[in-house]
Amino acid sequence: MNLHEYQAKNLLRKYNLPILEGKSYIGNIDNLRKELKNIKGPPWVIKSQIHAGGRGAGKFLKPFNEKGGVQIASTSEDAQKIAKGMMDNTLITKQTGEEGRLVNRIYVEAGCEIDREYYLSILLDRNQSKLMLIVSDAGGMNIEDVAETTPERLQYIYFDNKENLMISDNLQKKLKFSINEFSQFKEIVSNLYRAYVEIDASLIEINPLVVTKDEKLIL
Repeated sequence: MNLHEYQAKNLLRKYNLPILEGKSYIGNIDNLRKELKNIKGPPWVIKSQIHAGGRGAGKFLKPFNEKGGVQIASTSEDAQKIAKGMMDNTLITKQTGEEGRLVNRIYVEAGCEIDREYYLSILLDRNQSKLMLIVSDAGGMNIEDVAETTPERLQYIYFDNKENLMISDNLQKKLKFSINEFSQFKEIVSNLYRAYVEIDASLIEINPLVVTKDEKLIL
Protein backbone atom coordinates (compact mmCIF):
# COMPACT_ATOMS: atom_id res chain seq x y z
CA MET A 1 0.00 0.00 0.00
CA ASN A 2 1.40 3.39 -1.00
CA LEU A 3 0.81 6.40 1.21
CA HIS A 4 0.78 10.06 0.31
CA GLU A 5 3.35 12.19 2.11
CA TYR A 6 0.80 13.76 4.45
CA GLN A 7 -0.57 10.32 5.39
CA ALA A 8 2.91 8.95 6.09
CA LYS A 9 3.82 11.95 8.23
CA ASN A 10 0.64 11.57 10.27
CA LEU A 11 1.70 8.00 11.03
CA LEU A 12 5.29 8.93 11.85
CA ARG A 13 4.28 11.70 14.26
CA LYS A 14 3.35 8.92 16.70
CA TYR A 15 7.02 7.92 16.91
CA ASN A 16 8.49 11.10 18.38
CA LEU A 17 9.95 12.23 15.07
CA PRO A 18 10.67 15.89 14.24
CA ILE A 19 8.01 16.69 11.64
CA LEU A 20 6.89 20.17 10.64
CA GLU A 21 3.24 21.09 11.04
CA GLY A 22 1.09 20.98 7.94
CA LYS A 23 -2.42 20.69 6.56
CA SER A 24 -3.78 18.53 3.74
CA TYR A 25 -6.47 19.55 1.26
CA ILE A 26 -8.50 17.09 -0.77
CA GLY A 27 -10.48 18.27 -3.77
CA ASN A 28 -10.53 21.97 -2.91
CA ILE A 29 -8.60 24.67 -1.10
CA ASP A 30 -11.58 26.72 0.12
CA ASN A 31 -10.23 27.05 3.67
CA LEU A 32 -6.57 27.56 2.81
CA ARG A 33 -6.42 31.31 3.39
CA LYS A 34 -8.00 31.06 6.83
CA GLU A 35 -6.02 28.00 7.91
CA LEU A 36 -2.64 29.37 6.87
CA LYS A 37 -2.75 31.41 10.06
CA ASN A 38 -2.38 28.18 12.01
CA ILE A 39 0.66 26.97 10.04
CA LYS A 40 3.98 28.58 10.90
CA GLY A 41 5.16 30.82 8.09
CA PRO A 42 5.91 32.42 5.76
CA PRO A 43 7.48 30.73 3.99
CA TRP A 44 5.16 27.79 3.38
CA VAL A 45 5.83 24.79 1.19
CA ILE A 46 3.02 23.77 -1.17
CA LYS A 47 3.28 20.11 -2.18
CA SER A 48 1.34 18.14 -4.78
CA GLN A 49 0.37 14.73 -3.44
CA ILE A 50 0.65 11.93 -6.01
CA HIS A 51 1.98 8.37 -5.86
CA ALA A 52 5.20 9.11 -7.74
CA GLY A 53 8.65 10.48 -7.01
CA GLY A 54 10.38 13.46 -8.56
CA ARG A 55 7.55 15.86 -7.79
CA GLY A 56 9.76 18.88 -7.26
CA ALA A 57 11.43 18.46 -10.64
CA GLY A 58 8.16 17.67 -12.41
CA LYS A 59 6.11 19.82 -14.75
CA PHE A 60 2.40 20.49 -14.99
CA LEU A 61 0.31 19.70 -18.04
CA LYS A 62 -1.27 23.14 -17.61
CA PRO A 63 1.67 25.23 -16.40
CA PHE A 64 0.87 28.25 -14.23
CA ASN A 65 4.52 29.13 -13.54
CA GLU A 66 7.93 27.61 -14.33
CA LYS A 67 8.16 25.46 -11.18
CA GLY A 68 7.22 21.87 -10.34
CA GLY A 69 5.03 19.99 -7.90
CA VAL A 70 6.76 21.31 -4.75
CA GLN A 71 6.88 25.08 -4.45
CA ILE A 72 7.67 27.70 -1.80
CA ALA A 73 5.23 30.53 -1.09
CA SER A 74 6.42 33.70 0.62
CA THR A 75 2.97 35.28 1.07
CA SER A 76 -0.56 34.09 1.71
CA GLU A 77 -1.52 35.27 -1.78
CA ASP A 78 1.31 33.25 -3.34
CA ALA A 79 0.25 30.15 -1.40
CA GLN A 80 -3.31 30.43 -2.66
CA LYS A 81 -2.25 30.98 -6.27
CA ILE A 82 0.14 28.03 -6.21
CA ALA A 83 -2.36 25.70 -4.56
CA LYS A 84 -5.08 26.74 -7.01
CA GLY A 85 -2.72 26.10 -9.93
CA MET A 86 -1.83 22.63 -8.65
CA MET A 87 -5.29 21.38 -7.70
CA ASP A 88 -6.94 19.36 -10.50
CA ASN A 89 -3.85 19.81 -12.67
CA THR A 90 -1.79 16.93 -14.05
CA LEU A 91 1.77 16.59 -12.76
CA ILE A 92 4.32 14.83 -14.98
CA THR A 93 7.50 13.42 -13.42
CA LYS A 94 10.15 10.86 -14.38
CA GLN A 95 8.12 8.21 -12.60
CA THR A 96 4.65 8.98 -14.01
CA GLY A 97 5.33 8.74 -17.74
CA GLU A 98 4.07 11.41 -20.13
CA GLU A 99 0.46 10.83 -19.07
CA GLY A 100 1.26 12.19 -15.61
CA ARG A 101 -0.91 11.93 -12.50
CA LEU A 102 -3.91 14.07 -11.56
CA VAL A 103 -3.35 16.19 -8.45
CA ASN A 104 -6.44 16.17 -6.26
CA ARG A 105 -4.61 16.41 -2.92
CA ILE A 106 -2.28 19.15 -1.73
CA TYR A 107 -0.19 19.35 1.43
CA VAL A 108 0.75 22.77 2.86
CA GLU A 109 3.66 22.62 5.28
CA ALA A 110 5.52 25.11 7.45
CA GLY A 111 8.80 26.30 6.01
CA CYS A 112 12.22 26.29 7.66
CA GLU A 113 15.72 27.66 7.06
CA ILE A 114 17.44 24.81 5.24
CA ASP A 115 21.21 24.43 5.51
CA ARG A 116 21.65 20.92 4.03
CA GLU A 117 19.52 18.05 2.75
CA TYR A 118 20.03 14.30 3.13
CA TYR A 119 18.39 11.15 1.82
CA LEU A 120 17.39 8.45 4.30
CA SER A 121 15.52 5.16 3.92
CA ILE A 122 14.94 1.91 5.77
CA LEU A 123 14.09 -1.28 3.90
CA LEU A 124 14.62 -5.01 3.95
CA ASP A 125 17.60 -6.42 2.06
CA ARG A 126 16.09 -9.75 1.07
CA ASN A 127 19.44 -11.18 0.00
CA GLN A 128 20.81 -10.84 3.52
CA SER A 129 17.49 -11.01 5.41
CA LYS A 130 18.45 -7.88 7.31
CA LEU A 131 17.02 -4.41 7.62
CA MET A 132 19.16 -1.87 5.82
CA LEU A 133 19.62 1.84 6.25
CA ILE A 134 20.57 3.87 3.18
CA VAL A 135 21.73 7.42 3.77
CA SER A 136 23.25 10.02 1.47
CA ASP A 137 24.29 13.65 1.59
CA ALA A 138 22.55 14.07 -1.79
CA GLY A 139 19.12 14.72 -0.33
CA GLY A 140 16.39 16.20 -2.50
CA MET A 141 17.75 14.44 -5.58
CA ASN A 142 16.43 11.35 -7.36
CA ILE A 143 18.20 8.57 -5.46
CA GLU A 144 18.35 6.36 -8.57
CA ASP A 145 20.33 9.08 -10.34
CA VAL A 146 22.68 9.38 -7.36
CA ALA A 147 23.26 5.61 -7.33
CA GLU A 148 24.10 5.68 -11.04
CA THR A 149 26.29 8.78 -11.23
CA THR A 150 27.87 9.13 -7.77
CA PRO A 151 27.43 5.82 -5.91
CA GLU A 152 30.13 6.81 -3.43
CA ARG A 153 27.64 9.26 -1.91
CA LEU A 154 25.44 6.38 -0.72
CA GLN A 155 26.14 4.77 2.65
CA TYR A 156 24.67 1.36 3.60
CA ILE A 157 24.25 0.20 7.20
CA TYR A 158 22.82 -3.21 8.16
CA PHE A 159 21.00 -3.91 11.42
CA ASP A 160 21.25 -7.37 12.97
CA ASN A 161 18.55 -6.74 15.57
CA LYS A 162 16.49 -3.92 17.00
CA GLU A 163 18.23 -4.07 20.37
CA ASN A 164 21.58 -3.24 18.80
CA LEU A 165 21.27 -0.44 16.26
CA MET A 166 24.96 0.15 15.72
CA ILE A 167 25.84 3.26 13.72
CA SER A 168 29.56 3.82 13.42
CA ASP A 169 30.96 7.22 14.39
CA ASN A 170 32.75 7.15 11.02
CA LEU A 171 29.40 7.97 9.45
CA GLN A 172 29.44 11.34 11.22
CA LYS A 173 32.54 12.38 9.30
CA LYS A 174 31.32 10.98 5.97
CA LEU A 175 28.06 12.90 6.24
CA LYS A 176 29.66 16.01 7.77
CA PHE A 177 27.37 16.05 10.78
CA SER A 178 28.28 18.02 13.89
CA ILE A 179 28.19 16.08 17.18
CA ASN A 180 24.80 17.60 17.96
CA GLU A 181 23.42 16.75 14.49
CA PHE A 182 24.75 13.20 14.63
CA SER A 183 23.08 12.62 17.99
CA GLN A 184 19.75 13.72 16.50
CA PHE A 185 20.36 11.56 13.45
CA LYS A 186 20.86 8.42 15.53
CA GLU A 187 17.68 9.10 17.51
CA ILE A 188 15.73 9.60 14.27
CA VAL A 189 17.06 6.32 12.88
CA SER A 190 16.10 4.50 16.08
CA ASN A 191 12.56 5.88 15.98
CA LEU A 192 12.19 5.18 12.26
CA TYR A 193 13.34 1.62 12.86
CA ARG A 194 10.65 1.19 15.53
CA ALA A 195 8.06 2.68 13.19
CA TYR A 196 9.15 0.35 10.37
CA VAL A 197 8.70 -2.74 12.54
CA GLU A 198 5.46 -1.71 14.25
CA ILE A 199 3.75 -0.45 11.09
CA ASP A 200 5.02 -3.52 9.20
CA ALA A 201 6.31 -1.27 6.42
CA SER A 202 8.15 -2.41 3.31
CA LEU A 203 9.94 0.92 2.86
CA ILE A 204 10.24 4.17 4.78
CA GLU A 205 11.90 6.86 2.69
CA ILE A 206 12.73 10.38 3.84
CA ASN A 207 13.80 12.71 1.04
CA PRO A 208 14.89 15.18 2.10
CA LEU A 209 15.93 14.87 5.70
CA VAL A 210 16.62 18.54 6.40
CA VAL A 211 19.31 20.09 8.57
CA THR A 212 18.38 23.65 9.49
CA LYS A 213 20.78 26.53 9.99
CA ASP A 214 20.44 26.12 13.77
CA GLU A 215 21.45 22.42 13.57
CA LYS A 216 18.03 20.82 13.88
CA LEU A 217 17.12 17.73 11.85
CA ILE A 218 13.60 17.68 10.40
CA LEU A 219 11.71 15.13 8.34
